[in-house]
Amino acid sequence: MKSPWFILRLILSGAAVAAIAFLALRASPYISELPWIPERVGEWADRNGNLRNLPAFAGLTLVLLWPLGWRTAALLSAILAVLLECAQVFIAGRHFDWADIGWSLLGVALVAVPAAAVAAAKRRKPEGRRPET
Repeated sequence: MKSPWFILRLILSGAAVAAIAFLALRASPYISELPWIPERVGEWADRNGNLRNLPAFAGLTLVLLWPLGWRTAALLSAILAVLLECAQVFIAGRHFDWADIGWSLLGVALVAVPAAAVAAAKRRKPEGRRPET
């Protein structure tokens, strides 16, 4: 049986994926229209169109790191970024934009690259002290 912490991590990960999917698949791209989004956040997101994907997907990747590890988190975040952007072709009021994918993947990379470096450093065995002669 999985630990309660693992279950909590999966629930948080699912909530993060659902939130990003909801925001990406709405008919309106304007975040400030949502009453539960803080006003300043909504205004910033609406002013910074494509750039807003960077923190969204960096945050998603960070949340997914916890239960899944850096490789799986980066891969799932990147796939989700591309799929959500492609799905916008079928939503009235939305459109496909390569820049959105680029900013999303940059957000993924900003979390995945340092996480990969930390994982690699943990795998390396520290060299033991050499005996004195």
